[in-house]
Amino acid sequence: MTRVRRLPMILLVLIVLIGGVVLDRTREPSSTASVRPDTLLPTAQPAGSAGSTWYCAAGSATGDANGFAEQTVSIANSSDEEITGQLTAFPDRGDTATTRIRVAAHSRQSIRMSDVVKALWASALVELTGGEVTVGQLLQGPGGRSAGACASSPGQDWYFPSGSTRNGARNILALFNPFPGEATVDITFDTEDGSRTPQQFQGLVLPGGRVTAVDVGAVVTLREHVATSVHARAGRVVVQQIQTADGREGAEQGLAVTLGATAAAADWFFPVATPADSAAHEVVSVLNPGIVDASVEVQVQVDDAASVGSVEPYRLSVPAGRSATVDLMSDARIPRTAERWLIVHSTSGSGVVAERSIGAVRTADSGGLTLTMGLPVAATDWFATFGNPSGMTSSVLAVANPHAGGDARITVTIHGAGAAKDIPTLIDVVVAAGERRLIDLSKELASRTEASITVSADQPVVVGQLMVSGSPIDLLTPTDIPLITSIALVTDPAPPQVASLDNTLLPPDVTTSSEPAPTTTASTSTTAAAGAATTTTIR
Repeated sequence: MTRVRRLPMILLVLIVLIGGVVLDRTREPSSTASVRPDTLLPTAQPAGSAGSTWYCAAGSATGDANGFAEQTVSIANSSDEEITGQLTAFPDRGDTATTRIRVAAHSRQSIRMSDVVKALWASALVELTGGEVTVGQLLQGPGGRSAGACASSPGQDWYFPSGSTRNGARNILALFNPFPGEATVDITFDTEDGSRTPQQFQGLVLPGGRVTAVDVGAVVTLREHVATSVHARAGRVVVQQIQTADGREGAEQGLAVTLGATAAAADWFFPVATPADSAAHEVVSVLNPGIVDASVEVQVQVDDAASVGSVEPYRLSVPAGRSATVDLMSDARIPRTAERWLIVHSTSGSGVVAERSIGAVRTADSGGLTLTMGLPVAATDWFATFGNPSGMTSSVLAVANPHAGGDARITVTIHGAGAAKDIPTLIDVVVAAGERRLIDLSKELASRTEASITVSADQPVVVGQLMVSGSPIDLLTPTDIPLITSIALVTDPAPPQVASLDNTLLPPDVTTSSEPAPTTTASTSTTAAAGAATTTTIR
């Protein structure tokens, strides 16, 4: 009789558990409509703030010049006050270690992680006094060099639309749990042949105060395109991706570090794109983490459309829970002489996440690999942690006005050696609605070793950087960081330019067509983040 009485209770428990699983699987991911704008990307605190906290998840700290991705943390102080604080290193094994930080006003300090702790992998927690300070990281390894932003807060969801585990490529996820208690995460992947939820990555326990490195290629093997989603069932974490390619099979060689996106959005802005006259391989990847299919346009905004011509948007259909890619160099739609920037717009209103990769075969005068997450917001004040990392031969700042109406006026300031310097030719520069300005800072930064940059505007803009190093040749596109109090959602994005290319602007074997732009779906994705071989000279 006792067993009979217990049966309804057991059934009830099973129903609740099953219901919980179903609810979790149909959970609508975060979007810009439900998330505070300041949590959508790293943000800087304003002057007078009590403090700033930053989290750098990815990087090795072996102290070996041939380490996989040796990490240096860089702190840029753009304020008028000295800042102090500490960096705590969290290794994958062993005890934490701490070092003190003191950065003078308008200066920058770099800390090599292997000088703080020796570990195969190590994350950094940077706690500072004051505001107007940003933290980024430089990674150096056999594959090359990369620069990226650290996170200003942990999160529950992290998305990476780009990635590859093809032959010669490695895709590493660094999952940093900065809190004492354990965190539990689910990791899912989408590839060109379908979605995957490996059992060992469901309910993965992350110890408190530790970084856990996951080699995606050990489970999702030999895939050209791998999109990744991380969801924390319990706790909050910081997740970064390290993607490498060794040049095998004639592909590009390079190293790229990327901080994941924390929410989906209807619009993503890329103020930097492949330079004109470059044959670099450029791919836009779009991940739809939602439960509703999304229709997406990749809009190519040409800087001088009046003389060069405009470009018909690439149209993608991205099913719920899937991803799609478009190779921008796969046809002659984009004139090779066109300087440009990109807008990824969800025409269906469904939130998506967009990332862009640029890669080139390494030769004597070209090469490198870089992955960049789009910007889901605009802002009136931006901070560039890196003005000129050592070895850079060029540093270009890109400022785009993503609004359909209203010009923006910008001023660019260089910070370094204890002083802030406004560049006379870059005060109140006009960036027209829907247009972009490229600013070459190479000469201004040539004699500086610790410079950082700020951009201020009278209406929200988006800012990006493209830096090229000479030896070895690498591409760096670190994410710039907005001031938290200046962020704004773009409610009136610039419309796509009307396709009006003249035949004389196209190669002789290509003609214009009135046919609609081809649609790319997840099952017909063209390439991955580290795709087919091309050659380029970045200028």
